[in-house]
Amino acid sequence: MSVRSLPDDWWPEWLQDFALEDPLGESPVVVAEIGETKAEDSSYRHLFTALVPVKHLRSVLDYPGGIGNRVSANGPHPDVYRGRWYYSPRFWVFTPEFLPDGLEPLVVSWNSGNNCVLLPDQGFLMTYGLAPRLADTDGVTCMYWDDPSLPLTDVVEARTVSKHQFPERRGATVKVNRDYLQDYATIRSRALVQVYFMVRTGPLTQGIREILGAKEGAELSFKGRLLDLRLLRDQREPSILAQVWGVRLLMKPGDAPISAGRREYASLRWPGIPDPITQESARGLGTLRDAYVRDNVLGLFEGKEGFDIDPESGAVSYEQQWAVSYTRRVGRDHIAVDLRKLYEGCPQEVIVHWHAHAVPPPSRASTVSEKRNVGTRARRIVYGLADLGEALAELAAPILGRAMTARDFTGLDRSDLDCHWWWTAPCVEPTTRHIPKELKKDEFGARCDKLSKLVVEGLDSGEKALRRLLEAVGVPAEDIKTDKNEPWKSIQLLDHLVRLCEEANRSGLRLGDSGSELHNRVREESAPSLAATTRSDATLRPSARLFALKKLRNLHEHRPKPNWQTDFENALRYFGVNPVAQASHWGTALDAVYDGVGESLEATAVILARTVDPW
Repeated sequence: MSVRSLPDDWWPEWLQDFALEDPLGESPVVVAEIGETKAEDSSYRHLFTALVPVKHLRSVLDYPGGIGNRVSANGPHPDVYRGRWYYSPRFWVFTPEFLPDGLEPLVVSWNSGNNCVLLPDQGFLMTYGLAPRLADTDGVTCMYWDDPSLPLTDVVEARTVSKHQFPERRGATVKVNRDYLQDYATIRSRALVQVYFMVRTGPLTQGIREILGAKEGAELSFKGRLLDLRLLRDQREPSILAQVWGVRLLMKPGDAPISAGRREYASLRWPGIPDPITQESARGLGTLRDAYVRDNVLGLFEGKEGFDIDPESGAVSYEQQWAVSYTRRVGRDHIAVDLRKLYEGCPQEVIVHWHAHAVPPPSRASTVSEKRNVGTRARRIVYGLADLGEALAELAAPILGRAMTARDFTGLDRSDLDCHWWWTAPCVEPTTRHIPKELKKDEFGARCDKLSKLVVEGLDSGEKALRRLLEAVGVPAEDIKTDKNEPWKSIQLLDHLVRLCEEANRSGLRLGDSGSELHNRVREESAPSLAATTRSDATLRPSARLFALKKLRNLHEHRPKPNWQTDFENALRYFGVNPVAQASHWGTALDAVYDGVGESLEATAVILARTVDPW
C-alpha cells in the first residue's frame, strides 16, 4: 500500500472508534478532556475546543498535519523582567502563519507542578450569567455552572484538575450543554473545532505492514491530522504504537436556541383554545383562558433550590423572578393554568415548558372519579401526623405531669405547618412531588422511602417520650422488648399504646390507674410485627400499615435479600395492592400507600383522643 494513495479519512482499524465518534451525540458535550490513565494503560488522549473565524475554517481543518493540539498560556510565573513589569495574561491554541495570534480557546488551561487545570472561559460564563456551584459526584467534587435566570442547572460541568503521578494520571473534563454551545457559536459568528492528541497501542495489521515496509516507523500527514506509527518489538508479538495530532469540526454557527427570542413570548397553540396564543392575544382572552397540562410539568422544578411548588394547586414560583400562580389541580394528574397570567409573568422558556405538557381538557367523568391527587394525599398524611402528635401530647401530659406538644411525639406542629406553608418543611417536600401513573418499581420503592422518612422518622423522634409514657402507666420495661431482648422501636411502642387505649375504651378502665391491668389483658396477643398481622387485622389495627410502610423502606434499602419478593408482596397487601396487576404502572400503588398511611394516622389519633381522660 502506497502512502501517497492513502485517502485523508484513513485510520488504522483499531482507531476507527475515534474516527467515527460523534462528539455532539450526547448533551452535555465534552469540550475539554485530559484522559485518565492507570499504570497498566497503554492509551491516552486529550482534547480542547477553540473558536475559529468562519472565513478561516477550511484552512484550519485542511492544514496538513493539523494545528496545535492543546491550550498554550504565557504563564504561570512569567518572566516579568523582560516586559519591564508589564504583563497581560493570554491563552491560545497554536495556528500557523495565516492566524498568527492563534485561536481563542473555549476552555483555558495551565500547568502548575504536576497539576493541569481546566476552566471554562470566563467570557463564555459571563455571556449567559452562569453561576458556579460545587457538588459531590461519585465521590469527586465537581464544579457546576447554572443559569439562574431560566433557571437551568448543570449548563457546565467540570472536573477541573488533572494530577499526573507517573505512570498514572487523574482525568479532568469540561462539559457544556449542547444548546449553549450552538448559541455561543452563532452569536460569536465562530465555528467550534476540537484539537486533540491521542496515543494508543494496537496490532500490526497487514495494512500497516504494507505502509511500513522495511521501516520501523512512518509519519503520515493528512488534512488536519498527523499520524505517527512506530513498531514495537519488545513484546510477545510485534505491535504498533500510534500517536495522532489533529483537528476536527464540532459545529458551525446556525440558530441561537438560548439567545434568540429571549425577550419575546412564544406563539403557541394550546389544546382546547381555538386560536394561537401570543403575549398580545393572551391579554385579550376572555373567560375561555384556561389551558390544561399534565402534572409531570412540575418534574423540572421539584426538589431544586429556589423553587416553591404548591402541591395542592400546582402553582410554581422561582425566587422573586417569576411565578405560574393562577393554577388549580384538576383530578389526579392535571393542572389548569390561566394563560393570561402565564404569558404575562413568565419567561419564554417557562411558557414553552408548560406548553410541552399541554393536553386537551379532561372529561368531567375522569376528574370526578379521581378527585384526589398527590397534594391532597400528602396534606392528609402531614396533618394526620400532626393530629396524632396532638392526641399523644394531650394523653401524656397528665400522666407524665408536664406539658407536652405534638412536636415531642411526631416532629411536626400544626401551628408551624399553618404559618410556613405545610409543604415547605424539608422532610415533607419530597412526599409532595407528582406521582406519574407510569412510575417504575424502583421509583416506587424510592418514594416509599421518602414517605417513611417523614412518618416513621417523625415517630422515631418521639420514641423516648412514648417509652416513658408506657412505663408511667405501669408497663414493665422488660415487657416492651422483642424476643431478642431489643427495645421496641417507635411504631411498636405506639402500637402497644393504641392497644391499651382500645382495651381501656372497651372495658371502661382508666389508662392512668389501670395501666398494668390493661397491659396484662393485651400482652397475651402476639407481639406487634408485620409478620404477625393478617390482612383482616389491618382494618382493626391502624398501626399495621405503618409497619408495612417501614417494611417497604427496608426492602428498598436492602435489595436483594432472601425472601425479598415474598416480603415485598406481603407488605403491599396491607394497602390492597396486587403487585402482579401493577406491571410498570406503580403510581396507583403509591396512591394506595399514601391513602393507607393517611387513614392509619387518622384512625390512630381518633383512638387516642377517646382516651384523653386517663384518670
